[in-house]
Amino acid sequence: RRPLVVPCKGKLYIFGGDNLGEHWVDIYTIRSGLWERREVPGSALLSRFSHQWLMWYDVNVNSWEEVDCKFPRAPEYHSRKLIRLGCNLLIVDSASVWYIYDLVRKKLLANVAVGGFDGSEIITDIFCCHHANEESLIYVFMEPDETVFKPEKSPHPQHVSYAIVKLKLQTFSAKVEYEGHRHLKVGPYIKHYM
Repeated sequence: RRPLVVPCKGKLYIFGGDNLGEHWVDIYTIRSGLWERREVPGSALLSRFSHQWLMWYDVNVNSWEEVDCKFPRAPEYHSRKLIRLGCNLLIVDSASVWYIYDLVRKKLLANVAVGGFDGSEIITDIFCCHHANEESLIYVFMEPDETVFKPEKSPHPQHVSYAIVKLKLQTFSAKVEYEGHRHLKVGPYIKHYM
């Protein structure tokens, strides 16, 4: 159910679970084609909505540890997106303001205003296409644009709105690469997952 897939050292680590509250890590070794499943203790997944937190997973001993990271507080009812950029973490709560967080020093480095967004866009998916020390290219997918999605013609959207954002890590600045938003024509859909 909405798994997180992390590639590392020739293996795919798939963190997931089901509707019954069971959670596990599936490890796929690419070279041998073999799978290994590890159970996740319930104590590692306790709900902690009172503060922002991360879990550190040690693959060798299958142990979990909470990391107190003091993230900026997430706005209520927002779906926070996290992307690792080297030793930094990109925290996205809204389209117009992003955060850069230092994972080593556990401190906020910068608030980044994203030029080209007005703040009304709702981000559904986000991922990094290219990362270097100087800059990263971030693909942002958003809820359908009202000017393209006409409910009277079709009950479901036909296009997925997206933008490519260039994030400069030396100056902590970001801007949308293209004027306006582009659209992927995907046909009628109810929800999309990237």
